Amino acid sequence: MSQHDFSIANQGFPAFRSDLNDGLQALASNSAGSSEPTTTYAYQFWYDTANDLLKMRNGDDDAWITLAAFDQATDEWEVRSAVIQAVDAGGVEIKTDDGTTRIDVADDGTVTIPGNFVVQGTVTGIDTDKISEGNSSVEVVDSGSGRIEFTTDGSERMRVDSSGNVGVAQSNPLQKLHIGAGNRLRIDRPAGDRFVDIFNDNNGPQIRFSSGDNMEIGTHSGQPVAKFNDGGDFEFDSGYGSAATAYGCRAWVNFDGTGGISIRESGNVSSITDNGTGRYTVNFATSLPDSNFSWGGNCKENTTSGGRSDRFLVGVRDPSSSGSLKVTVLNASFGEADVEEVYAQVFR
Repeated sequence: MSQHDFSIANQGFPAFRSDLNDGLQALASNSAGSSEPTTTYAYQFWYDTANDLLKMRNGDDDAWITLAAFDQATDEWEVRSAVIQAVDAGGVEIKTDDGTTRIDVADDGTVTIPGNFVVQGTVTGIDTDKISEGNSSVEVVDSGSGRIEFTTDGSERMRVDSSGNVGVAQSNPLQKLHIGAGNRLRIDRPAGDRFVDIFNDNNGPQIRFSSGDNMEIGTHSGQPVAKFNDGGDFEFDSGYGSAATAYGCRAWVNFDGTGGISIRESGNVSSITDNGTGRYTVNFATSLPDSNFSWGGNCKENTTSGGRSDRFLVGVRDPSSSGSLKVTVLNASFGEADVEEVYAQVFR
């Protein structure tokens, strides 16, 4: 290590030779020393042995520019600069000691890590807007309201929009999960090839929408066993041989027809009105479309009367409406009578 002022004085031969050798040694060692050379020149190199830094004097000869740091223990070095720039069209390559390229920065800003993934666009730390391999990628698009796109073989397959809706083969998802037309949602079962498809054609166990706008539930044979038709009616096949409309009970009630009238259990019945001996009004919680319904009923004889169970229900005298059913209990002599239990059902 040596430093020199790089000025050879006019002197005799032995001193001249020593002075010249000192200057050459300073040049060969980049003026290595723990402190900067006493005499400096523009663009002069200096190896700072106190900090293991290679520096160069600036053009104004008034400051040092740090170029690199050296680890003398491991014989390695690091670039110390805010800018690494390539001047040709090949971009910048970072290679290992065996010459293998590990990172390539192209002129268009694409950063490629061979064998792993490609990052395109602005890179801040590890934040990226696109990860790709060949023509498949996951990309964050910040234009408009923003979204995440998943692409395979050059075509978008799925996206998540700014509201959190997920579209599969659907670029404008309108629900939390929106599957595009012509596709199906398949739910596998643990038992081998058993699965259920929710889709819009006829093939396999399914919940489907048929061409007639019916929502159908079908078996693996494709035959519908239940459906909601376009008019809103529910149809099912439960031994009928084919799916047929199911007519449900619109109201039912079991009530005490003696003394203070009370409902034991009911469905779509809000209350019972006592209209006198053996006469009752069954009031619906939700009215029926009209009064053209069918109804049935029965009753139980008082257990304390000691008589026969000879009383029965008939719908007479008072007309019913869409909001209520008028029932009357008659005895064997067709006289009105209160009974212990009254049952009624309404179908429409």
